[in-house]
Amino acid sequence: MIRILSTALFVACSHLVVAQSFWFGPRAGLDLNFQRWNNAEQQTLIAPHLSAFIETYDPDSPSSFFASLGYHTRGSAVNYAFFDGFDTNAYRFNNIVLAVGAKRKLNMYSKNRPYYILGARAEYTVNTNLSDYENIANAVIHPNDIFVRKLNYGLTLGGGFETTFSGLVEGFIEFAIHPDVSLQYDQPPLSNIVVTNFNGTSRVNLAARQIRNLSFEITVGVKLLRLVEYID
Repeated sequence: MIRILSTALFVACSHLVVAQSFWFGPRAGLDLNFQRWNNAEQQTLIAPHLSAFIETYDPDSPSSFFASLGYHTRGSAVNYAFFDGFDTNAYRFNNIVLAVGAKRKLNMYSKNRPYYILGARAEYTVNTNLSDYENIANAVIHPNDIFVRKLNYGLTLGGGFETTFSGLVEGFIEFAIHPDVSLQYDQPPLSNIVVTNFNGTSRVNLAARQIRNLSFEITVGVKLLRLVEYID
């Protein structure tokens, strides 16, 4: 996977550097985040995302390469039942995301054009909110920052529609799925761990815990064209 990501990044950057004209602009939207904790699915965590992108420009080709850099929150939520009701916890992993890939337009000469994308991602975890659970009863059952993997990678698959506003401005809406290949969290088995609860303290053994991210994204954006024309 690392080789695939490196190759995709090299190809995309090479095309973007060589190209004199290119698209660029902002992107924003919502992430619908899911996490699998070992074999258990957590509840959905909804969070906003923001990024900037650059894309190659060739008016005679339906294909292009893109690269984007943004801020995304991965994570999940879970409800705990107590005698006096329910408590909801949200686990947040705040990541810087670099994505590169290829885009293919359909009906490229119409004003409104569907397209699909295929790419690879590298994500770096800047911080989490896991420390919020350190000083509560049974905190040991929650994830701990010690076992968070800072660097992760995965795939990007999706599609959308773009429309032309003028010769230099376009807009788009995009739907994508982002499965991670690597683990966001990797905790080995732990033994003789002190647990504090209503009955005092006790010692327990904890099984290994692995957490992997899966996100669905809805994104809107604006494409601005940097157009270079040569005049004899």
